[in-house]
Formats: sequence, C-alpha cells, structure tokens
Amino acid sequence: MNLTRRDALKYAGLLALSGLGVLQGCGSKPSSNPSGLHELIEHYNHDEAKKSAALFLLEEAKKRVSQVFPEGAPEAEQDKLKPLETIDANHPQIVEALVRNIDFAFQARMQFPWCSELSMEDFMRYVLPYRQGTMDLIQFPTAHVHWREAFLTESGWKKLQMVYGISTPWEEVNQTVQTLVERYNHAPNSQEKHRVKLDLVSYVNTTLWVEKELIAYNPSGAQEKTLEAILKDGGGRCSDLTHLSLMHLRALGLPVTTFRIPAWGRGDDNHQLLMMIGETSEQNVVFDGMRSKPSQDQAYPWKPGGGIPKMYTEEFGVWDNASASVVGRITEHPWFIDFYLGTRSCRDVTALFTDTVTITIPELEPHKITYLGVLNNFCSEGIAYIAVEKTDENGTATFHNVGCKGNILYFTETHAVLARDDCSIEIFPNRDEQMPYSIKGLKPERTYALCQWGTGSFQEVQRITGDDQIEIKLNVNSVYAIKDLTEKGWQKWRRPFITRRDGALEEH
Repeated sequence: MNLTRRDALKYAGLLALSGLGVLQGCGSKPSSNPSGLHELIEHYNHDEAKKSAALFLLEEAKKRVSQVFPEGAPEAEQDKLKPLETIDANHPQIVEALVRNIDFAFQARMQFPWCSELSMEDFMRYVLPYRQGTMDLIQFPTAHVHWREAFLTESGWKKLQMVYGISTPWEEVNQTVQTLVERYNHAPNSQEKHRVKLDLVSYVNTTLWVEKELIAYNPSGAQEKTLEAILKDGGGRCSDLTHLSLMHLRALGLPVTTFRIPAWGRGDDNHQLLMMIGETSEQNVVFDGMRSKPSQDQAYPWKPGGGIPKMYTEEFGVWDNASASVVGRITEHPWFIDFYLGTRSCRDVTALFTDTVTITIPELEPHKITYLGVLNNFCSEGIAYIAVEKTDENGTATFHNVGCKGNILYFTETHAVLARDDCSIEIFPNRDEQMPYSIKGLKPERTYALCQWGTGSFQEVQRITGDDQIEIKLNVNSVYAIKDLTEKGWQKWRRPFITRRDGALEEH
C-alpha cells in the first residue's frame, strides 16, 4: 500500500485512528473504535477504567507520530516520513501485549499504596506506558519477559531469571518491597512517604542492579541497545539505563518520566536522566538511570543550588525515538510495540533557568507555522525544536514561558533570539550592514569554516586559516559559528557568537 505524504500524515500512528477524539478524562469514549484494534476496546467493555487506559495508550500513539511530523512541518522533515504499512495482520499480538501491560499496571495500582494514591491522570501518564527500547513485539511473548509480571509474581521473576540469568532471588525482592510498603502505610507524613519512594528507587537502581548485576554507565557505547545487550555487556549509555530503570520503577507503580538535557544546557554533551514525580513540584527528583542513589538534597553541578528544573514541554515518546528512523523501523516491523507502550518524556530546556519570558518575533510571514528551537550538541546536530506557534495576521509569532536565565540563544528559521538573565529579549534578523571584527584563539595552520545563521541552519559563508588573531568583516547583529574542519563530531564546533555594533564578539 503506497501512501502520499498527506495520507501518511493522516494515517499518523501505525493505524487509522479515525474518529478517536482526544481524551478529556479517564471516562472519555471515542466516537468510533480504532481500526484494527477494536478487540482491545471490546476486551474492556466490562471495565471503564481499563478501557480508558486502553484508549489513552492508543491516543498517545497517534499523537506521537503527528507530533514528530506535524502538519506544516519543514519539507525536509516531512520527506523523511516513509509510507506506513497496515498492521492489521499483526494486531492480535499488539492486543495481547497491551492487555498484559494494562492488567499488570492496574495490579500494581492496587498492590502498591504509592500508586493507588496517584490521580488517574498521573497514573496513566507516568505508570501505565511501558517503554520497550528497541525490543520488537515478536520477541515479547517468548524471549522478552514482561517486567511488570516479574516484579509482581514469583513465576514472572523466575522466568526473568531463566531468560537473563539474574541471580537475585524472588524472596529478597519481594521481602524488600513489602517492607517498603509497610513503611509507607505507617508513614506519619508526606515527607516520610517521600523518603520511602526514594529508598525504593535506590534499591532498584543501586542494590538490585548495580551491585549485584554490575550494570554500569558507558557513555561511549552503542546507542539504543536491547536489554540482552545491556546485561551481556554489563552496561550502556544514559538512554539505555534510563529506559531500563523506568521499566523497573513503573512496574512497581512508581511515577517516573525520562528527562532530557540537550548539550547546550550542560555545556559538554547531551544527557538523559529520570525524574520521579512527587506530590508537589518541589518533591520532583531528577536522577541518573540505574546508578545513582537519589536524594532530595542531591544537586547536579549544572543546576544552581539544586533547584528543581522546570519542564518547558512534554513530548510523546522518548527523545531518541522521536525521529524518522523509527518510522522506518515501523515500516519494516509493523508489530513494533514502542509507539503504543512508549512513555511521554520531557525536554528540559530550562535546566539553568529560574525565570521565563514571552518571546515575540515580528517580520515573519502571516499565518505561517513557526518553530522555536535551541542548538543541540552545539551546532553539529542542528536545532532541537521546543515549541511551535502560528503567526498572526501581522506576521508575529509569540512563544510563552521560555527560559530566560543563562543568556541562551533561541532560533527560528530566519531569526536568532537572545534571552538574557534579566528577562530582556534581543532579536537578530541578520541585516546586511557590515563592520570589521577580530576573531581570536584559532589554531595556526588549521582550516575553519565561518558559518552564519539563516534558513534554519548555520550556512558556510567563508573559509579562513587559523591564526592567533584574524581581522574580518561580518554582518552586524548577526549570529555566527566557527567549524574546525580538521576535527570530528561535535568537538569541531566552537560556541556561536553575536556580532555587536561596538565591535565586540559575544560568545554563547
């Protein structure tokens, strides 16, 4: 079945979910059943709560694809979208996987008090979705043991031990968890309950796995490893460990989400963490997957004073999988379950910020979709888009609640915007006026590409040879970046800089 781009976007999400409205609450019903998965809805006709959970997962799957490839997205992004094949031939496996996931999730809600106290909205958002990483559904009923079942039943844990060779006995796991349940039930206040949840995270991440199974952090390893590869190699990248940790903690009914910090937010490279959702935003705790012992007092070095970072935007699906490559994998493997059981994640675009500001950008085309983004991995991977708005009749785009502490640069396709510490905003539309500037610190005898922001990326405008100091004419109030053509990867880029009218270069 060959689909046009428009048809593929409407197909958006592995199957036609035509008529399925956005859920307004746990009791919302669709106007019609989703094509190919009507058995799932019928399976829960007797249970409104579980039916709502099933509809929630299906609606999230549809949103995930439509958010990656929204109407009006840049043509370069839309061109990556491959025609999607029907999954009707495989939907019995999808139904089986979703039923198992939903049933065990509700069992955890009944069994663990920290889960039963959650609102239905938080339960469906932070416990119900079940990330699979790169595991295909075809492995699900046999080679892949369901983690919810493993943490809830002795038979499930023994299957886990047989498949993966895990030595920790069920009696130890069950006794530890039951002790934490008793502590939680007898906790005198919310602070003590919060400590119990932190101890649960600590047990799963450090005692159960790191000390006994030797799961370690390997920042230079292959990306998106399977669970078998993580256990065989004894570790993985931050994304692998957060995916694995998230599965364990949600299996135990604990509300957690993935939390992504782009390179510009840390100053060296991307990093992915987890965040436990507390009763209040002050009790949200950010921690590394599988290796950290979380503490309410823990402060990451890039978070001043250990303050709780703000979440500017949530997206459907883990960052690594919000790409066209996954859509391609769906075409090859229609049973790929991740889009149904994938979790929402957060892009932390305010890791360094305590204030927010409204950014208003004029002089754009009227009634046009406009994306606001930040640099990802400095300049090497282009822009990570964090918000989208439509311009008004005057060609003005307005973005609300944008972080403004840290002097960060934001970008649209045509403009650069600087949000300052004092919440003031400067806009750089790349005018043609030029004046001389002095560039320092380039290594002698190396060749560099001088690149200027425009048309949605840094475009090379001139080649220069390194020297201690170079005099060159540049556009005033524009944003440039320098690429070392002898280096590889993100290290070849220097931080972008703004050309000021007083002749200064302001690096960001």
